[in-house]
Amino acid sequence: MLVTVEVSCGGAVQNNLTYFMSPGFPELWGGEEDCNITIEKTHAGIMQLRIDFLHFTIGQPNRTTGDCDEDAMILGDGDSKFTLCGQNHGQHAGSEKREDSDLPGSKTINLSMRMRAGDMPRIWLMRLAQMPLAYTAPHNCLQYYTSDNGTIKTFNYASNGRHLASQDYKACIRRNSGFCSMRYTPCDSRSFRIGPGSGTPLVMDPSGML
Repeated sequence: MLVTVEVSCGGAVQNNLTYFMSPGFPELWGGEEDCNITIEKTHAGIMQLRIDFLHFTIGQPNRTTGDCDEDAMILGDGDSKFTLCGQNHGQHAGSEKREDSDLPGSKTINLSMRMRAGDMPRIWLMRLAQMPLAYTAPHNCLQYYTSDNGTIKTFNYASNGRHLASQDYKACIRRNSGFCSMRYTPCDSRSFRIGPGSGTPLVMDPSGML
């Protein structure tokens, strides 16, 4: 049975579909205290956690390093933790609970909203879905796109956004029935940029196919 609940700071997620929101949502929040929740695995058949960022605006990463060293969302602990900051409306991310990860050993995972960027307006609304095996993304896919078409963006992709550090992950696309190929096209002349170690970043012609 699908049960939907809402939680905020200090709450515990004990259902397979939960909405985690900033204090006072939908109003902007200017608090400086951390906001943490605990996500409890609902049953043994849960293999992944999917987070959809319906609203997400917190502090930007470090201008020089790209690290989220002030405001940050931190999912999990240790080497497997996932860190995010900036503007990420419409993005999503998955966290695996497979037996070879550090997540199933304990039946909980921590999600922390660390507030260090001073007095600034913040807002978030996340949909947390615990996924059984039949609905999981392929192994090691942080993002999983299932529609026939769509847009893949880096995290914190915005007009004033900065590229985040340590962005080595897989964005996977499901092969849907009746399709045999995929076409990737930059949205505009500046939307696909890969910079080398120094010099001018490489820019892909928007009319080109990757």
